[in-house]
Amino acid sequence: MATGKTSLTIGVPLLWEWHFLLWDDVSGPHSHEPAHPSPIFILVVASKEGLGRSTLELDQPSKKLRPVQSDMMIEGAGKGPTLYRRPAEKKRRKLSPFEERFWRMKTICIIVAFNGRWTEDYKYLDHQTKLFLALESIQFEDFVKQIFELIELDSEKFEILIWFDINLGTSKGMLVSKDLDLHTCIELLKTHSLFKSCRFIVDISERVFASTSNEHANTKTQHDNQERCQQIVEVDMVEAQPLNEEVHQTFDSIQVEGQSIIEIDNEQALGIQVLESAPVIEVVADKTCTQITKRRSNLKQKESPTTILRENASLDQIKVGSVFDKKKSIINCFSNVAIKGHFEFKVVRSSSTRYSLTCNDDRCRWCVRAFRIKDSTLFKIVKLEKKHDCSVNTRKADQRHATSKLISGYIIDNLRDPRFEVTPAFVMAEMQKLHGLDIGYHKAWRAIQHASALIRGSPEENYELLCSYLYMMTSKNPGTYTNIKIDDNNRFLYMFYAYGSSIAGWNHCRPVIAIDATFLKSKYRGVLMISVSKDANNQIFPLAFGIAESENNNSYEWYFSQLRNAIGSRENLIFLSDRHQAIANGIVKVYPESHHGICIYHLEQNLKRRKVKSEVIKLFQSAARVYKRKEFDIYMSDIANVDKKTYDYLMEEPPERWARSCSPQRRYDMLTTNIVESMNSVLLEARELPILRMMDFIQVKLQHWFYERRNKAEGTFYDVSCWVEEELKNRIDLAFTLNVFPVDSWRSRVEEEGITFLVDLNKRTCDCFQFQLDELPCTHAIAAIEKRNIKKSDFCSHWYLKESWLKTYERQIHLIGHTDSWIVPESVKSQIVKLPDFKVPPGRRQKIRHIPATKPSKITFKCGRCRRIGHNRTACIYSPALHPFSRKHREE
Repeated sequence: MATGKTSLTIGVPLLWEWHFLLWDDVSGPHSHEPAHPSPIFILVVASKEGLGRSTLELDQPSKKLRPVQSDMMIEGAGKGPTLYRRPAEKKRRKLSPFEERFWRMKTICIIVAFNGRWTEDYKYLDHQTKLFLALESIQFEDFVKQIFELIELDSEKFEILIWFDINLGTSKGMLVSKDLDLHTCIELLKTHSLFKSCRFIVDISERVFASTSNEHANTKTQHDNQERCQQIVEVDMVEAQPLNEEVHQTFDSIQVEGQSIIEIDNEQALGIQVLESAPVIEVVADKTCTQITKRRSNLKQKESPTTILRENASLDQIKVGSVFDKKKSIINCFSNVAIKGHFEFKVVRSSSTRYSLTCNDDRCRWCVRAFRIKDSTLFKIVKLEKKHDCSVNTRKADQRHATSKLISGYIIDNLRDPRFEVTPAFVMAEMQKLHGLDIGYHKAWRAIQHASALIRGSPEENYELLCSYLYMMTSKNPGTYTNIKIDDNNRFLYMFYAYGSSIAGWNHCRPVIAIDATFLKSKYRGVLMISVSKDANNQIFPLAFGIAESENNNSYEWYFSQLRNAIGSRENLIFLSDRHQAIANGIVKVYPESHHGICIYHLEQNLKRRKVKSEVIKLFQSAARVYKRKEFDIYMSDIANVDKKTYDYLMEEPPERWARSCSPQRRYDMLTTNIVESMNSVLLEARELPILRMMDFIQVKLQHWFYERRNKAEGTFYDVSCWVEEELKNRIDLAFTLNVFPVDSWRSRVEEEGITFLVDLNKRTCDCFQFQLDELPCTHAIAAIEKRNIKKSDFCSHWYLKESWLKTYERQIHLIGHTDSWIVPESVKSQIVKLPDFKVPPGRRQKIRHIPATKPSKITFKCGRCRRIGHNRTACIYSPALHPFSRKHREE
């Protein structure tokens, strides 16, 4: 059979060469394949990734090429045409193990952060974030290519360093420089919950061209290309017939547009597999090697990286050729330089592509000129004169470049801790002390507002992000319950949230909840509703939080309904609060089966406002705290004998609501709402912050409490909590001095100061009633237990055991992170909450809602005439000069 072989090359994207070797009526590349009646095209692909071939058959009616046999597969072939389409079911052949593994590859979402800045504590801030899907088995080289395409940078002009942010706080993270590093990071993202929100941080640097000669590089590139061309596979050893005219005409009629090579039927695809080794084909067009060599020789030589400068760069780091990440960084950087040098500059030209500065003094040679690098956001310094020749008379402390936004960058670290109060006076003093700046009060105040907005946004933005914030809280903390209520105009009304960790831990706490609300001091005011309880160690256990416009019937009814949805109800549940009627109404409507108790401290303060004698107040405290009803009646009769009006006032509230001995449910040792008042004190500074920053503070505080208390519970070796252990120790000294007379195996008769108490260890009761109301052994019970050599912890309620303490803090609270790391569905993002219907009053915000009547006033009067304290000048009787209005204060 006569042979004939034709080679055809079609232009495709960079580093691709396609060759069509045509056979007419020959056998396939494998001896067991039948002969094809139609012309056959053998497709040979050469790329830097590998070599491959595929057998194509020309369909005469449709004039399309369809695949017949494949021998290889190319992975990651740059921007070439997509060849990975799985064959249709009806024509699918048995795939090789490699192909099966390819089709079943899984993807993972990668978070890439870039164009940011590193802080001293290795936090990456003020950055841009993008996402893309990558194969789990992606190679590092392909990963770098995708990042260059994602951030739209030229890989020939810039280099990148990739860090995996694992939140160490002591370094930038883990450097990713090879396949093993990348696959380790992907495995962490897939399998470990702590690393699911981690991101890849990209440090961009400009390449610096080396001094190697182009001739040497071209020679080396040509040699590499000749070796690559020699690896092209031998397609077939069968002699081929020369092509006739009909085949040429048919092939010429196939349309090739742009970068497309050939139109392939949707039902078919090219199966390609990488060949590790193959024979060498003798006849290959010389044009192939020439084109590859030419492209490789045009590639630039290896460059050394230059650090991308930020706005915090020092003057020593800036030189001709330095690159800034964006124009704003140049503006802020040279503003900082001007502040440190106490000089001012003027902007000669400022546009999207250029930025030029000169000194205010025309005789000074100081100047800066920068240009934008092509279509990127990077700006490069092309001219720089650092020396100043201007006069000292032009230097000043009042810098016009020291704007409020620039000053906010100096004080933002002070604002991150809500416990530290940053005032305009503090900012003015710090700028004067550290930078020699003389700024005004209003500029300092605006700087505080800008810095606060940089941390978590402005108060207006906080309400817009509220739905997304609650969504991330729920996704990070499983079991969390959140809800938000808005009016018909999408204005904020109420909000409620309870962490899943608090809901789970509440089942192991005593069934007592303290409720109170405290006013917020942020721009749009409102009140913060708090529900807390006590754990086994008698510490505050935060349960739920809510925000409303004020304390009223509607807000409390909605709050209690959400609380019931979150934690449900429990047997013997009791609520404690002050005498606010809205709280009582909400409990009656939502929790009718529970009992509502009153804080005896608030009731005592009411007595002080009524100017009740201290002896009566002491009698009231004793009546409220005793365990026996008989003793309660004795104290109340004493109050009636001393002050009948006070007795009538106290009886207006049923004793069941404030007296321990009369309560139908156990109040344990919680007679006041001090635990919720203590929680208000913890949040004292946070209540001045915008709503999201306040919620961040609560989240951090709760996370710290849960972690510390869980570690403390795990470290104790007692059977009960540390607080219960101390309580029992304090009662032992007296208990060991008592006389015990056993009655039977469980009951004993204990004598104390001539009084006999009957203790029943089986029923856990005592005639003093302390054993059954507190569910802790009293002194009489301890004496009876000691007589029988039994463990005292066995007679404590399960609420006080170490096991309950551990289960209370078994779960963790996870932070939701910065807004750049949030992954929120569009349906949630579209739910924008508008500001509450509240008119912000002018002037400084009030920090103290009211001054209690029992607290002495701090306002003092000083006379302007005699300079004595206690009166003013109109009431002065000590001044020798008469005041026109002071005669009425003088004695005739």
